[in-house]
Amino acid sequence: MSVRWLGATEPTPRILFYYFLLSTVMAIPIAALQWHSVPARAWIYLLGIGFAQLFAQVLIVIAYRYASSVKLGPFIYTTIVFTALIDWVVWRHPPTLFVVVGMVLVIGGGLVAIRGKSEAPLAADTLSAPQRVTDPQK
Repeated sequence: MSVRWLGATEPTPRILFYYFLLSTVMAIPIAALQWHSVPARAWIYLLGIGFAQLFAQVLIVIAYRYASSVKLGPFIYTTIVFTALIDWVVWRHPPTLFVVVGMVLVIGGGLVAIRGKSEAPLAADTLSAPQRVTDPQK
């Protein structure tokens, strides 16, 4: 929701800066407690993951400018579905019954959101000029 609200008034680079700043500050205590030296080869993968996350966040910010959070919210959770499928295909960890139920619920929620009506205005609509109201009696 905060991305949607900020998207109505703030430029994308500023939203991304604060998102990554907050994420970094929140991760520092966990990283400090669990820190291990990172092999040189792993930095390539970490940079790739970082750029993929940056690209994903840019797309999320742009998406919230053109669609309501009611419509987009459930699709943000499809990352859970894709993560489970990648875990199954790449690392051969088959999904448990709870994972399958969760995937069905996420997909079902997305379908309900697509078919449901949204009363929330789009962020792009809040940026447009105010509408002039005319008195019908004049």
